[in-house]
Amino acid sequence: MTGIEGIKKNLSDYKRKYYINKLLRGVLIFSTLLLSYYLIIASIEYTFRFNSMGRTILLFSFIAILLYVGYKWIGDPLFRLLLPQKQITDEEAAQQIGNHFPEISDKLLNTIQLQKSNAGDSSLIMASITQRTNQLSIIPFPKAIDLSKNKVYLKYLAIPTVVIALVALILPQLITESTGRIIKFQTEFVPEAPFTFQVENNSLTAFRNEDFVLKVSTEGNAQPNQAFAVIK
Repeated sequence: MTGIEGIKKNLSDYKRKYYINKLLRGVLIFSTLLLSYYLIIASIEYTFRFNSMGRTILLFSFIAILLYVGYKWIGDPLFRLLLPQKQITDEEAAQQIGNHFPEISDKLLNTIQLQKSNAGDSSLIMASITQRTNQLSIIPFPKAIDLSKNKVYLKYLAIPTVVIALVALILPQLITESTGRIIKFQTEFVPEAPFTFQVENNSLTAFRNEDFVLKVSTEGNAQPNQAFAVIK
């Protein structure tokens, strides 16, 4: 395909790659923010053990932020990728391409402007366009975008991913317990006691009207001052 149609096809391919690049970058940024914010709210909830209202705020602020970030970094470029009429103009694309290929910057923009102009002698305009398109048609506009540059965002994504993996291995309850409480934000959770009782008697059989000594020990970070046994 040559001539002005070839230029338009080249521009269309550039704009398509432009939004693919934005979408790829957006997915990496969104994933980084998703994992980072999840780690933050899970850590906050695990540390402070909020009540139902506090967990409701954490959950819905998490959802609201993700919806906003998801639209900004994924939804919008995907929408524009699927609907060419919502993409950047040919002039905007030409300016971006000109930044990468300085030798064709003015020629490409002027060619697009001439093609859209209805002023003057149309035969002269077409002659000028033909001359310019012969020089521009050999330039692959999509090459102005390097998708591999998005690799830099992988290192940012790796940070929260590695941290969450380490936390899951070292302190899994920070992930499991806090996440469960946030999801069940309307449920009131009673804080767990900082100790547990261990019965040391080999047998719990007793004889009627005789004393029975119940031997117990505790395990944990604290010890109770008193202990009571409820016999049913």
